[in-house]
Amino acid sequence: MRKSMEIVLPENAVPLSMEEMRSVEGGSAHVGLTRSFLDKNFCLSQAGMLINQKKVVGMTKLEIAQELYAHAVVKYNYEVVLAYGVITAGAGLAVANEIYKSAANGADIEDYGDTAVRKTFYTTVWNVL
Repeated sequence: MRKSMEIVLPENAVPLSMEEMRSVEGGSAHVGLTRSFLDKNFCLSQAGMLINQKKVVGMTKLEIAQELYAHAVVKYNYEVVLAYGVITAGAGLAVANEIYKSAANGADIEDYGDTAVRKTFYTTVWNVL
């Protein structure tokens, strides 16, 4: 038998909005992509800003930069990505296709990073292109 517990808040408690909670704890970020994200140094700069502004937590600056860069490369240079077999080997092609289909909407950087398959894809794109 499960026992339920009830949390009782003080009468003057004010609930936090999602945006307010993110400013306290950090949160996922949506980034609109431009061609500037084809520059790794720009991606590193933007990643640093996302961390400093607590818009993303649980990821390193390099992990965020790699994800931003991979999204931009797929959006603006999809044919180049397909030409590199090392990038599209295994599940890489599926990841590239998923990103390409949604790249017009930008990149969503989730707290604590993406799946292992996607992280591998981001790292490979960063290292190869």
